[in-house]
Amino acid sequence: MTSLPLYKQIQEDIKAQIAASVLRAGDRIPSESELMNRYFVSSITVKNALNQLVDEGIIYRLKGKGSFVAASPFVSGAGGAEAPGHKIGVIFPTMATRTEQIYLVHLERQFRCNNCHLMVGIARESSAQEIQLVQDFIKSGVHALILFPMVSEVNNALVRQLVAHRFPLVFMDRYLEDIPSSCVVADNVGGAKDATRFLIERCGNRVAICHFPTLNTAVSGRLEGFRLAMAEAGFEPDPENQCVIEDRDIVFATSERRVELLYHTMLEHLTRYPETNGFFAANAEIAQVANLVLNSLGRVPGKDFHMVAFDNPHLPGVNFIQQDYKAIVKESVRLLAQQLDGNFERETLVVPTTLVEVPHDPTDISHMRHLVTGLNP
Repeated sequence: MTSLPLYKQIQEDIKAQIAASVLRAGDRIPSESELMNRYFVSSITVKNALNQLVDEGIIYRLKGKGSFVAASPFVSGAGGAEAPGHKIGVIFPTMATRTEQIYLVHLERQFRCNNCHLMVGIARESSAQEIQLVQDFIKSGVHALILFPMVSEVNNALVRQLVAHRFPLVFMDRYLEDIPSSCVVADNVGGAKDATRFLIERCGNRVAICHFPTLNTAVSGRLEGFRLAMAEAGFEPDPENQCVIEDRDIVFATSERRVELLYHTMLEHLTRYPETNGFFAANAEIAQVANLVLNSLGRVPGKDFHMVAFDNPHLPGVNFIQQDYKAIVKESVRLLAQQLDGNFERETLVVPTTLVEVPHDPTDISHMRHLVTGLNP
């Protein structure tokens, strides 16, 4: 006689029937009363069994109709046979940053392991291109979308329509605040607070945040974290504490133009406020250009100047906030799977970040593991 609790016996029997294809995706499983009579158990026992199967994504419920076998795209078929697989569309803004490239590596691994077909599009920071990609993906028969919104986060009417019609869609890394779809992001506020506290401990209020215009949720979150940490330390932010690249067209500029704008903005700031002794660079690109500015002024990160970047700029003496790319992708895929199984409850998941301290000595490579941290399987 089995020692399994009764609710577990019910679960294992249903799973076995699914594995043996007695029950297939979309099939209705026996009702609660039928299961009560079959196993001679109470209603509570049956409900516990079914609730856990729902939580595991094995079955789903339709109000007034019953419980049905779910067709999860992230579980292989019985006996090692491959499931048909789902087509998943992923749209990136540029694919020019290391962050986007790391995300793509993890997405490809995740979907390949789960027998899904990945289709990738690059919007090139164009709202028209983003809309065209969404339309093309829908026409090609994708079953779901992961969208990494553009830097300028244009309110996409087509995306809004998809969400309204319950098309599976998850925002990753950034999100559109007025479109109610699930999203997974790094803890931009918390990471920025950690970076700013680190700088305040070493520089007092002689620190500045360097950032692009607040055109998206990532930048606004990092700016908020900086301001919160300053306020917690008893400092009222002044102009010398904020070095913003004012040109809103910078996100569409060529690489040469971006570097030029960044360089002259930060050089002007440090010339105007020479007492500034620390920078929080809101992304790795800003940190890399800031390093050039400091070199031109004879200042050395990690020695007579302190800098923390959001994401790894791969520079000696420049500390950084490490995002957990793997976790962000894993959670994005999980939320997408829930929607494909009919659960469209909106979730906003914030994944913690880590402050990494980097030695100034360029021969000390103890921090180099972070070059590949984001790519580990």
